[in-house]
Amino acid sequence: MAQKTISPSILKQRKSVLPIPEKIYRTLIENTLDGVYIIAPQEGFEYVNPAFERMAGYKAKEIYDKNFNFYSLIHPEDRKLIKRRKIARRTGKPVPPRFTIRLLTKEGKTKHVEVNTIVLSGDKTRVLGTVRDISDRIRSEETLKFERQQLLSIFESIGAEKYRRQRQKKDML
Repeated sequence: MAQKTISPSILKQRKSVLPIPEKIYRTLIENTLDGVYIIAPQEGFEYVNPAFERMAGYKAKEIYDKNFNFYSLIHPEDRKLIKRRKIARRTGKPVPPRFTIRLLTKEGKTKHVEVNTIVLSGDKTRVLGTVRDISDRIRSEETLKFERQQLLSIFESIGAEKYRRQRQKKDML
């Protein structure tokens, strides 16, 4: 595949656009619909945006508390996945950035979420993650699957009935 070269005038335009003020980044993160967090696995959460707070049902102040248990947010059946990812990351093994788990809210509700993570560079391990509530999508998929099974069952019973009638006719002859 041939490598494209960028004209000097376009590079100059891009360089003038690149330095985006922190205020714009903060506005973007604070107003996105997806939850955003930064966590240091040994120390806890360093940052959560308002969407993360709404999704989890906790205030940032509660999440930042030293005694906050990160695993209280994770469905018990999904905790092994998170622990395996943590061990793999610690031992330098590749970890897929995207995965789905069930999030437990402060109110005890379960939400299906899609998580996308990257390790931030620096002197300590820190993970930047985004969390998207996919509960509606999962419910829709489950409903479609159930309805499909119902239709197949109906078609199979119609087919079986038709076969039974044909068999009866043959037996009568």
